[in-house]
Amino acid sequence: MDADGVDLEDDNVELEEDVDTHNIQSDVLDEPTDDERLDSGFVDEVLVGDNSSYDYYGDSDLETIEEPVRRRHVKSVGKKKNGSEDEDESDTEEKRKFYWEVMEMTFVSEAAAYTFYNGYARQEGFSVRKFKFKKSKGANKIVRRRRFVCSREGKRNSKFLTMDNRTRRLRPLSRCNCKAELDVKLDRGTGLWRVAKFVYKHSHKCAEPTESPFLWSHRRIKDFQKAEILALAAAGVRKHVIMDTFLSKYGRYTTVGFTRKDLYNMCCREKRKLLAGGDATSAIAMMENRRKKCADFF
Repeated sequence: MDADGVDLEDDNVELEEDVDTHNIQSDVLDEPTDDERLDSGFVDEVLVGDNSSYDYYGDSDLETIEEPVRRRHVKSVGKKKNGSEDEDESDTEEKRKFYWEVMEMTFVSEAAAYTFYNGYARQEGFSVRKFKFKKSKGANKIVRRRRFVCSREGKRNSKFLTMDNRTRRLRPLSRCNCKAELDVKLDRGTGLWRVAKFVYKHSHKCAEPTESPFLWSHRRIKDFQKAEILALAAAGVRKHVIMDTFLSKYGRYTTVGFTRKDLYNMCCREKRKLLAGGDATSAIAMMENRRKKCADFF
């Protein structure tokens, strides 16, 4: 039984993957130093209360929050600043306060914890993904512990570097064993999720504010945008024209919320759903259109 009332050694809890969550970061004064995507769960909205509890409202299949999560006391954590000695001491004090604020936070759900950390990541300039977790045994298996990590955590499996007969290009390495993470656990007594570990130091340089919106966990196509895209596509508008329409409406890529590749991928997924659902008429129409464009197609 730990201090938060969660018995992590109980026989009714199994370790889905080995999670090292006992070495809580103790040195909060040090200055920080300098691929595939994994599936994530996402939420729509977080409201911040005075008691450091984050309320969660609704689920969504989208990828991130629209606005950064509000942080108190700290302008930037994990980025070096150039200034006088007094400014350095002030920055150290701010980091100390923010670290302990995070350690004392509670969340009403695992998804709410993800939303908070993803909003913090957008401000700091890194992307987030879900990692290891613990589940309870029995018929009602529920997640009782979850780690959210920097997307550059770990390293690429060596077998993907030495594959024979590769059909896809080898992408540049992006993981560098970054240790930044947020580890939350479920308190059985209160039903709230508490922070077990928080590490803000990264082993790489974080993105600039103008680059952060293009990181994977901060890109999403909203529901109303998706409906508009599909309506335009059904009317025969080409995808690159649809993207140009959104750019004209929002003014720039950073405010659109997604990239051209995201739009193409979403349209491709929706088309596959139609075919998988047995829409033979749509399949035949697609083939006929293809034959009109390419005489060799049959």
